Amino acid sequence: ARVHQAAKLALFTPSSGMYGCPLAMTSGSAYAIENLLNAQRAGSLSLQPKTVAELEEAYANLTTRDPSKFWTSGQWFTEKKGGSDLSRATETVAVGKESVAGTHELFGYKWFTSAVDADMTLLLASISENADAPMHGDRRPLSLFFMRLRRHPALATEDDDEDGLEIESPLNGVQVVRLKDKMATRSLPTAELVLEHSNAHLISPAGTGVKTVMPMLVITRFYNSITAVANQMRMRNLAIDFAHKRNAFGDAIANKPLHLQNLFEYDMDTRGNLLMVLEMARLLGLADCGRATEEEEALLRIYTTLSKLFTAREVVRLMSDGVELFGAVGVMENHMSTIMRDSAVLPIWEGTTNTLSLDLLRAVSREPESFAALRKSMSGMAEGNAVLTRNIETVFSYVQSSVSKLDHFEWNARRLAMNLSRLLVACLSARTMKATDHPEDHLLLEHWLGRVEREFEKMSDPSLFKAYRDSLPSAIDGRKRDERGKPRSYL
Repeated sequence: ARVHQAAKLALFTPSSGMYGCPLAMTSGSAYAIENLLNAQRAGSLSLQPKTVAELEEAYANLTTRDPSKFWTSGQWFTEKKGGSDLSRATETVAVGKESVAGTHELFGYKWFTSAVDADMTLLLASISENADAPMHGDRRPLSLFFMRLRRHPALATEDDDEDGLEIESPLNGVQVVRLKDKMATRSLPTAELVLEHSNAHLISPAGTGVKTVMPMLVITRFYNSITAVANQMRMRNLAIDFAHKRNAFGDAIANKPLHLQNLFEYDMDTRGNLLMVLEMARLLGLADCGRATEEEEALLRIYTTLSKLFTAREVVRLMSDGVELFGAVGVMENHMSTIMRDSAVLPIWEGTTNTLSLDLLRAVSREPESFAALRKSMSGMAEGNAVLTRNIETVFSYVQSSVSKLDHFEWNARRLAMNLSRLLVACLSARTMKATDHPEDHLLLEHWLGRVEREFEKMSDPSLFKAYRDSLPSAIDGRKRDERGKPRSYL
């Protein structure tokens, strides 16, 4: 089902006006809620009956095929401090207050909230007895909450609450400060919001919000990867069509050797990225159905990271290459310029390249079974191919020898992630070629073998980290400060 879903989303997303974003959050929220309800039924989670009823209603509406009942969901995690360090950046607090509409009231400032027109959202907050608690005072670790954006149906639309506050808005204690003026995803409303007396349900064990929300990232990163490949495919298809209709020097530019080479390489890059996403979809589908082996579960962990990271980096490059294939037409305000701008967010959403590269390092040290499963899988796909086998041995042996020094290996993290991603796509191409023996798949493998060899980024010995740090220009090295204690910088 996930492979089918990926194929349909790949066709739909570039024309959807970024509707794929709320769909990603909706699917991720449904996935998280399903896990919570299963844990409740199994007895490993103890939620209040009214909270269970809310989650059951939400899950039914998030997954319905009836448009009149369908809900979308937001995921409101980003606050003013921003970044991926949620435990330190989240200032929203939850104060216990039992009502028909929830278990707590939320107070906070959400700085970057997409899908502000959704029906519900999941968000993190620190449980406190005081809404004005200092950031690192009596606050506890983050917990996960479910919140309706509009007031609960059981409450009057307009009335005075028990604290004497006049309620004029149908929203659930949500005030829109401003809509964000963004370079990309302009069709998607994103806002700064204030939460004040917002009714919400605690849906995770107290203090385990970040851990509870992590499985949701598998889904949202899956969608991010699909969007990246979908935009690559759309730009490729448009460029091929344009090349057959645009004439220059007496012939269609599709018949010009250099332009044809550009189209060929673009097509091969796109096909390789698609293979990676479809393999992730296959593994996710197996996991959804409970049919994945332990090895396949471990592979999904790595594919989720590499697929999102690599396809997002690739689409930014390929969008630039793509609009160039149209000449002056490519810089006009049109569909190409829209998907080019929208693609710029993909390396940032759901974890930046640095965040995911470090995530890969954590998998190496904390989940060695995932890395071992990847090595075994890639070696099997590369069987009989000397170039792939040699490169697999080079990358994995180097990482293995550096496991004990991973704190200093961090500066190689992006190089490792990109080297491994290109190598993984080449292995998937080899497997495809063996299965089909199609001439185009032979060309695909040849193309990606060439990229593996040409684009390999040498990973330096971690022991060189200190020498590298000491040689940084003062404008980059934050340790070097002037007499006022401020970082030195160039004019």
